[in-house]
Amino acid sequence: MSIQWKDEYSVNVKLIDDQHKNFIKILNKIYDSLDNMQSANLNIIFIELISYINYHFTTEEKYFEIFDYEGKTEHEADHNKFRKKINELRQNFHENKVALTLDLADYLEDWLLNHINGMDKKYTKCFNDHGLS
Repeated sequence: MSIQWKDEYSVNVKLIDDQHKNFIKILNKIYDSLDNMQSANLNIIFIELISYINYHFTTEEKYFEIFDYEGKTEHEADHNKFRKKINELRQNFHENKVALTLDLADYLEDWLLNHINGMDKKYTKCFNDHGLS
């Protein structure tokens, strides 16, 4: 199991697309751990995931402020909901590693693709109009 980047996921902002591609790489590490029954690696991947989502969200939210993006409040609320869910999953990880691996991978894939296509693409015009492409 793995997810591959497709051009249809692009938000037409290279910096953000590159970050989304990296998010997919982390997701694929989770799938690899699941496929290889290496749940011990999941703790390391969890640390990487949490660090990376904070980096990525900070990047987007910085531009929301700079460009006075009108969808900022809704978008940041979605980020906060995701952060909360990841923290819940991390807590569950310590209780049941094997079940969490599949739950985490499924949740991340669904969230990422829905978030890119539903929320992130809404800021493309704003970001492009301000010279970020």
